Amino acid sequence: MSCHGVRALALPLAPAAAGGPVPLLPTPQARDCNRAQLPEVRRAGGHQVNLSDVVHGLAENWQADGWGRYAPAIRRWEQILGRPAPFPADPTRCGSFRLAVNFAQWCQGLPEDWLSGVPGLPYYAMIRILGNAVVRRQAAAALRQFADSRRSSTRPRTLASLRRRS
Repeated sequence: MSCHGVRALALPLAPAAAGGPVPLLPTPQARDCNRAQLPEVRRAGGHQVNLSDVVHGLAENWQADGWGRYAPAIRRWEQILGRPAPFPADPTRCGSFRLAVNFAQWCQGLPEDWLSGVPGLPYYAMIRILGNAVVRRQAAAALRQFADSRRSSTRPRTLASLRRRS
């Protein structure tokens, strides 16, 4: 599995629902502060759906669908973090929706108000910071997986063995 050209880690996932794999939310990105589109509009234009698009769609259909197809993933992350998911969107002045900073923080596994509690930071700066942040749990899992793969190599590498190759 790959996302943005990067091979995804083999992390333990929630058991698949009866209908197949559990869909996951897109990762927050720095560009999520840009105007969101409904996911079907974004796909129709040949573009990848981002978190802002998904949140826009969820907020537009909240009364009828709630978390929709993302409910199993949301519930699992709530259990892991030990706190409920905040509403994913904030209303804008023009009556549309945009990605809520608290929801992006929650998606990253960060404490409540980790960034949104910093006075004076504009919305766009907070979303860009969160989009460029590292999900600590994913980073830790990646490092563990890398260390395990290095330990299980057939023979240990030494400085002398590396010199012989050159």
